[in-house]
Amino acid sequence: MSSFFLSISPSLALAFPWQVAAVMATAGSSCSTAWVPEQAQDGVSGAAAGRDENVHCVAVLGDTFVDLYCPLAEGQPLPFFGGDVLLRDGVSIKSGGSASNTAVHLASLVQSRPGGTTRGLKREVSFHTALGSDSFADIVRGKHARVGSGLVAASMSEEELAKCSATGTCVVISGSSDRAFMSSHGVMDLWHPQHLDIQKLQRANHLHIGGYHNFSRALQDGLPAIVEQLRAKRPSLLVSLDIGYDASNQWGYEEGNPESNRLLELLKHVDVFLPNEEEARGLSRQSEDSRAVSWLVKRVRPSGVVVLTCGPKGAVYQSTTDDAPQLLKAPKVDFKDSTGAGDAFNAAFLYAFVFEQKPLNKCVVYGLLGGSLAVMYEGACDTPLTTELLDY
Repeated sequence: MSSFFLSISPSLALAFPWQVAAVMATAGSSCSTAWVPEQAQDGVSGAAAGRDENVHCVAVLGDTFVDLYCPLAEGQPLPFFGGDVLLRDGVSIKSGGSASNTAVHLASLVQSRPGGTTRGLKREVSFHTALGSDSFADIVRGKHARVGSGLVAASMSEEELAKCSATGTCVVISGSSDRAFMSSHGVMDLWHPQHLDIQKLQRANHLHIGGYHNFSRALQDGLPAIVEQLRAKRPSLLVSLDIGYDASNQWGYEEGNPESNRLLELLKHVDVFLPNEEEARGLSRQSEDSRAVSWLVKRVRPSGVVVLTCGPKGAVYQSTTDDAPQLLKAPKVDFKDSTGAGDAFNAAFLYAFVFEQKPLNKCVVYGLLGGSLAVMYEGACDTPLTTELLDY
């Protein structure tokens, strides 16, 4: 497994974004650029049913949480049962959720380049999720309105909302090197395939699915058919997937039937798989990153790719046409909070891949810069990404 190291001083990067460009140009000459998905060749041409031919759209489908953010005081460990720890500041309320964070960052990247086009087409980001009827839902709507993402909330009946009307909530405990979560799914437990606005999803050239393990079982089971339905109208549709942490630790495997895995069934429809180390190892049952990537890349679509994020170590990636995984190491930055770093990685990667149409290695570089910038700020998406530091 070959590697390349990006070393960027945060103060230099923030003050002199053109220095970032020089480093990224070096990375471009040092890594494989062989991967170009066959389906992407006509990915921005023609019109699907009801789709505006002048729009190039990414639809983000996935989870939403309102985070109750708890930053630990310097040197404090993550809490344990029977113990007590100190917070640095008071508890704050923030918009969160893997897919929601990705949509916020991606829309911000699009909005930060006014007039930006892909082959002359207008750029657009939509976000499809489930929201309750509480005040927390207003926090989420406000966040997406500020960055210009088109939020499409699931339409649920009064009878359904009578069972649960709460937006998903998550207690985020952020420490000096790691974080922990306690989550309540709220209305996401009621989110079924029939709640999706298929017509609006059909506008997309690219579908990103985020926070899979926070979906209802019905939606998980229905995703392969949903992707097939969308591709029936738009065969060139590309799909990316970030599954998130599985609190059940089953990783899609059926209890008592290790040969059956509903997540692997979905992976057959996925072009870009974006797990972190724990997710990749849990699903592949491999103990090393490179082996996990090589195992998973055999399960995605032809001409697909797996990009495994490894925190401060960087990212390991491999396409179906590569002989072995590649490693790109992350920039060294001043760490503040790792919450949502993977979501920022996803957004920056997708921006480069979908809207800028960069080769794979440079999409990974974009992702690493996005994730590295995210850990320099508190909160999952309090400081949305812009193109200023990602251009090269």
